[in-house]
Amino acid sequence: MRSAGLSLPWLARPILLLAALGVLAGVVINFQCMPWARVRYHLELGNAVRLNPLSFIVPGPSSGTSPARCCMWGRRTARA
Repeated sequence: MRSAGLSLPWLARPILLLAALGVLAGVVINFQCMPWARVRYHLELGNAVRLNPLSFIVPGPSSGTSPARCCMWGRRTARA
């Protein structure tokens, strides 16, 4: 590259600047946006449970298709 007149720092500068911008964006998202989203999620979840608690009670065993937060109610059936 030296024979072509190109230096390594000249070629690496745009990549390093993009990496620095990516790190800055990640810091902003993690420290500014994520706490706000987490608080909003917990408020919405609390309101949903308070308004319709029966929506979180699912009959039968969990097979991975249930919502992430549910309460099992009823008989369990044996699987083959």
